[in-house]
Amino acid sequence: MTVESVLQWLLVSPSGRFLRDLTVGIVTLQDNDYAGVAKELGKHYLPSLRSLFLGDFHGEETELNWSASGKLEPMYAALPNLEHLKIRSGSLHLQNIVLPRLRSFEVVTGGMDAKSLKGIASAVWPSLEKLSIQCGPEPEGTDPKPADFKPILDAETLPRLTHLGLDNLNFTHQLLEPVATSKILPQLSQLDLRMGTLGDDNIAKLFAWQKAFAHLSKLDLDDNYLGAESKRLLKQANLAFDFGRQREDEGDPSDRYASVYE
Repeated sequence: MTVESVLQWLLVSPSGRFLRDLTVGIVTLQDNDYAGVAKELGKHYLPSLRSLFLGDFHGEETELNWSASGKLEPMYAALPNLEHLKIRSGSLHLQNIVLPRLRSFEVVTGGMDAKSLKGIASAVWPSLEKLSIQCGPEPEGTDPKPADFKPILDAETLPRLTHLGLDNLNFTHQLLEPVATSKILPQLSQLDLRMGTLGDDNIAKLFAWQKAFAHLSKLDLDDNYLGAESKRLLKQANLAFDFGRQREDEGDPSDRYASVYE
């Protein structure tokens, strides 16, 4: 019996219309793909569903890069009251997202392509309060660039966003100034720059822009390349930072990479 057939059985049952939370793990051990799940969800009107997680598995079951989100568009219209969506997959297809009541969106991947990032940046979700994007590097030519984050930083479609996560990037250091001078920063209470490429030289720049970050209740810098000097400057700036655990670049900025790859 397939996951899609089990899902169909669940959703056509009388209790299915009361379903509020749905988590889907592995669909198939090889070529794991959630397009069929999205298609099945799209066949049913599910106004009670509030939370959906696609990709609840760990490395002992299957590798992240062996999974694909597949086309998810068929499910959006069937989920008018969805509030929380988490997608965990190696390759992604994130276009034409319309979820007017969504409050939090989290995507976890080791290699997001620029097209999917642009799909996130152009999504229609005016109620969104938390946006967490874990990118990672894609093959040369398809990976996101700092400019691809501009619609998000300009707050074009995010009037209620208070938590922004820009994680697992090979160019976190290049986003510091765009974030510090962005339209979105003043409305945020939490900023997450984990798993990236920040080093002591970058924190010196952040120190210079400290007034822009001073209102944050949390600045998460875990899993970068920060040393004792960075910690000292952050304390001196009196920023509400989470230092976490840091990696070592042996003094060579060219050895800084995103934390998680596919």
